[in-house]
Amino acid sequence: MFGLKPDKWRSLIRLGSLSTFAQLIGRMVNFFFPILLLARFGGSAETDSFFLVLAGAFYVAGTLANSAADALIPYILAYKPIIRVRSWLLASVLIGTLAITICLFFLPETPFRLMLALVVGGLLIAISGFYSSRLVALCYAHNDFVTPGISWLYRGLVFFPLFLVAGVVESLAYCMLALGLGDLLRLGHLSRTVKKLDLLEVKVDSTPPTFRYFLAVMVGGVVMGLNPIVDRFVASTLAVGQVSVLEMSERLSGLFTMVLTVGLLQVLHVEISRVVNDRIAASKLSRLLGSVFFSVTFLVLLVIAILELVMPMLSQYVELNDFVDVQLYVYILLLSAPATITGMVCARILIAFNQSLDIMVIGIVATLMNVVLSIWLAAYIELTGILLATLLVYSITMLLLMRQVKLRVY
Repeated sequence: MFGLKPDKWRSLIRLGSLSTFAQLIGRMVNFFFPILLLARFGGSAETDSFFLVLAGAFYVAGTLANSAADALIPYILAYKPIIRVRSWLLASVLIGTLAITICLFFLPETPFRLMLALVVGGLLIAISGFYSSRLVALCYAHNDFVTPGISWLYRGLVFFPLFLVAGVVESLAYCMLALGLGDLLRLGHLSRTVKKLDLLEVKVDSTPPTFRYFLAVMVGGVVMGLNPIVDRFVASTLAVGQVSVLEMSERLSGLFTMVLTVGLLQVLHVEISRVVNDRIAASKLSRLLGSVFFSVTFLVLLVIAILELVMPMLSQYVELNDFVDVQLYVYILLLSAPATITGMVCARILIAFNQSLDIMVIGIVATLMNVVLSIWLAAYIELTGILLATLLVYSITMLLLMRQVKLRVY
């Protein structure tokens, strides 16, 4: 990869494996919690409301926070700027509040006490998650790929109200609050780690990049991460419980995507940023993109083939009710994984090469396409149409990003 020596390859593989392991351990809560919740309570208007607000909170704490961390890493590696804590906190509060407020407009009829808990817990998740992105960027830039991943385990607090509280409304309310508390504890853990590494205050040794770069990365992250939110809003217009079915499908397929992305992409992004800063030629990046796409495609087909063998055998011993039988939806989402992961790699290359404006424009186009296609196809084939629109949009987005990488990098 871009002329790296064998010892550097081994270092990247080691860091990538370590980061993946830490992220997988930490994010197991995100994977199992929705499945266990739906297995216990089933799909209802209450669970749809819960997952709509949770999607907005996770969008800020996950997708948008990851974009912020990606945008900050090149700054830290090249310029080591001082990050103003108060400004970042204010931005976190404003963005989190806006996201949760928008989600409230799409909620079905919800009991007041549940809505109040959703708002409070959602704000805690969104604000603490986005605010922690600056700490995550500092950890990644200094090769600490373990703490940002393993610290997600604090969300495990959610299992206490899930299993100990009986009523669906009360359980969902306490679950959202528990997730918010867990993210606050994670923020404290990250802060202590950064202080121990003595990274909170660093000296500026070069002229900082323009604000346009950072803004373009953030806007690109905002629009490119909107597609799952759009899917849930469209699903909320269908029958009751469809948002919950969509959540279940994305969690099941997301485990496969997470295995391939959560560790490797962060290590890769840092390394590409270092390559740019050291002015090393990157003429071999096209090989990387091709290898990623075809490798992930092979793995997806292998996973589908295994599921086709396992599901009939599993059904002989376990009674699969209609609600959790989302095999078709999982397959569609798995087939979108090659385009999704390759697009993620392309986006990180463009960010590292200061071409974040391309990501923003492509993200806007992709979101508009997803809105139109999801509404149109959902009118005919309901949830299947939403997922097919996602597959098509991610494929087009990947092709556009690959084109920009070839134009900008070579």
